[in-house]
This record gives sequence, C-alpha cells and structure tokens, in this order.
Amino acid sequence: SPPQHPPRRLHYDRWAFRAPADSVAAALMGDHSDMLRRGMPMLQVESCFGGLGIYRSECLQTCRYSGEDCEHVALHQRMRDAGFTRLYLNPSQIVMRSTLAK
Repeated sequence: SPPQHPPRRLHYDRWAFRAPADSVAAALMGDHSDMLRRGMPMLQVESCFGGLGIYRSECLQTCRYSGEDCEHVALHQRMRDAGFTRLYLNPSQIVMRSTLAK
C-alpha cells in the first residue's frame, strides 16, 4: 500500500484570505501556510477566516455579511470601510475539531 502521509495543515480559508500587497501575510497566498509557526507575531490582513473569528459587537452591529464575494471578504471590507481596521491572522491559534461530530 502507498505510504501514509499526515494531512497537510492549512491555517486559513483560501477563499476568505486577503492580504495587503507586499506584506508578510501576502506570502501566504497559494499553498504556503506551512510558513506559519506558533509563536510568530500576528499578521495584519484585509480578510481571513480559518476556524475562529472574534469580533467586537460594534463591528457586527454596524456591518453585515453579503454574497458579492466570499461572505467573509465582504464583511471584512465593510468593517474596514466603517473604521474597524484591526484584523489579524494569529499563527498561534489552535482550533480543534471534535471527533464526536459526524
């Protein structure tokens, strides 16, 4: 039988991930999220989603999801337009999926 390889860990949702041009985070576009290591500083992004989003309540009271792009991208654009510009990807975040959910 073929050798078993561990599943490749991707930190981000590639559809929701958008980074400022020429930023460290922009290097993650494509298949390079294996560059992320726990302990790295957070990376400022324009949009991302990879399992857990934490928003101030004012953000969600002011902005809404929509479907003209990936829903997270549209929400994050509206947040930035409303002045909520601090959006980060946290390389040290660990999100665990329950094996009980089927």
